[in-house]
Amino acid sequence: KTTLLNAIANFFKPGFKIVTIEETPELNLPHENWVQLVSRESYGLGESKIGEISLFDLVKLSLRYRPDYIIVGEVRGEEAYVLFQAMSTGHGGLSTMHADSLERAVKRLTSPPMNVSPAYIPSLNIALLTERTILPKGGFARRVKHIWEVEDYEKYREIVRWNPVTDRHEMVSESYHLKVLGEKLGKSYQELLSEIERRRVVLEWLKAKGLKETAEVFKVINRYYMYPDEVYSQASEELRELGVVVQPVKVKPRVTVEVAPKVASLPAATLRAAPERVETSPRPLEQRPQAQKEMIVPASTAEIPMDISADARVILRSILSLGGEADHNSLVSLTPLPKERLSKAIGELSGKRLIMPILLYVDNRPMIGYKLTSDGQEIAKKLGLSQASS
Repeated sequence: KTTLLNAIANFFKPGFKIVTIEETPELNLPHENWVQLVSRESYGLGESKIGEISLFDLVKLSLRYRPDYIIVGEVRGEEAYVLFQAMSTGHGGLSTMHADSLERAVKRLTSPPMNVSPAYIPSLNIALLTERTILPKGGFARRVKHIWEVEDYEKYREIVRWNPVTDRHEMVSESYHLKVLGEKLGKSYQELLSEIERRRVVLEWLKAKGLKETAEVFKVINRYYMYPDEVYSQASEELRELGVVVQPVKVKPRVTVEVAPKVASLPAATLRAAPERVETSPRPLEQRPQAQKEMIVPASTAEIPMDISADARVILRSILSLGGEADHNSLVSLTPLPKERLSKAIGELSGKRLIMPILLYVDNRPMIGYKLTSDGQEIAKKLGLSQASS
């Protein structure tokens, strides 16, 4: 978390005043106007708090520095309340915390001992989730799995999602805050997207040149803030010389699969007609409507989708030939599909609940694998994809 926090802070403008607050000094920023505050434990005996300087005290003190950004290494207690107060008054704020989703993070923030009011949650513009995960080619690494934007309390929008098959990030929806920012700056949404693309070209240029040191990266970022056209032109020209083509980012709409809940069949003893209603009206008996009997029809089994693409059938046949389970590398070597078509076919089968991701160990190395679901086995039979046909 701290490494990611430090990397994001490097993109602040060089003239910003930044205050960092930590229990253990880990952040290292190249900005000249950077104030580092570190908490101190009590040196008194027993439960005495003599000499203690808590994160809560430091966050309150940081407001007197009139900072552009306040960075708290990790929030766990009442310092979160003061940080959100500062963000609500116009100060920028960054911090980290432990949670497995944005919803859980908000619940922690609004519960003791943090006690952040739900009215302050919209001050949290963006949230990222980073986890240690398994890579498609084996081994472990940390990845940013989700990026959300907070529109309001309990109203969140997922913007970016990590694809575990391709090990790449995909945009799944348009930015809400980018549109709000455009209204404040008097610029269109496309103008802001164009500026983001220019900055992405510069980052791809740094990546192609192998520049990873903090000082070197910050130097280029500083130059871009002062001479954006010059740096962008240099980056574009050198990327062309290196033969690197930067593909534009496309928003891939999030595909949601809704599964109708299964209705349990009623016991035979309950399948009875509804009792006839007794009319108390003075109308003649022959004019009274006959009571209709309710017919209980058992729920039909949901049909399995048969519109499977040719590439998806190849994946189904390959997994079936390997006994119903296969790791990702085996599918790559067994099928003749290019990487993009393979990923698309796997996504199609996962969306239709015909395969499910599992964890397999190949030569004592953890790898992502896939397993046929019961529906997947059934549809494979209907399509005639037997093990013998492989």
